[in-house]
Amino acid sequence: MKMLTQAQTAGSEARQILFREDQQFRNPILWIMLVLITSALMGTAVFFLMRQLGQAQQAGTEPVAWSTSIALTGAVFVLNGGMLLALALAKLQVEVTTAGLFLRFYPLHLKLRKIDLTDVLKISAVQYHPVMEYGGYGIRKGRNKTAYNVSGNQGVRIDYDKGNHILIGTQYPEHLEAAIQRAAQQNHP
Repeated sequence: MKMLTQAQTAGSEARQILFREDQQFRNPILWIMLVLITSALMGTAVFFLMRQLGQAQQAGTEPVAWSTSIALTGAVFVLNGGMLLALALAKLQVEVTTAGLFLRFYPLHLKLRKIDLTDVLKISAVQYHPVMEYGGYGIRKGRNKTAYNVSGNQGVRIDYDKGNHILIGTQYPEHLEAAIQRAAQQNHP
């Protein structure tokens, strides 16, 4: 996780960076659960493959060709490995500049996306329950609410005058709140 709060210039636009944070999925309980689930799936696939190939017995009531068994086992390994790799590479990038608030949830977003700061009623650092309030981690959309979070229970909530809100998870809620307040004031005096 990286955080940048000092003013810097970014690119040719000479935007001043007020805040920057990169977060990744680092919750050990999440990783333990994922490794256990993927290990169970892979172990089950290998068990049925070995039963089918090694003992020349069919695994189940319908006979399956050996090539199909090998292909299915390979698919289980590729899909599970791909899921773990995607999660290991996933990161939430939050950047607040004098030009506004930008988010990127890599690998889903390849470019930074600007978050609208017009019609904002309130910007506040909050403590929240990710699973109970938003259904978990990641990009979570619900009725009149969207959350971008990867870990922890702290964030900044942006309430809009139409009754909807955005929550951005962060390890530095006070710094992010101050930076968003400043960007909102500079862009909409």
